[in-house]
Amino acid sequence: RGLNSQDNIPVLKERLPIWLNRGPVKRFVLAFSTAMPYDGGTGAIYILLKKRRGGG
Repeated sequence: RGLNSQDNIPVLKERLPIWLNRGPVKRFVLAFSTAMPYDGGTGAIYILLKKRRGGG
């Protein structure tokens, strides 16, 4: 919730989309979006991972 961050800004909520698009995990992520209200709403994110090549 940003309680220990500068100006109480939610750091993870702001940066997670950047990390998923540009970070080293980008090659594993197919898509992501904000969760439905019953799964946590804006406080949660769905992440769809790519299938492994080779069936493993």
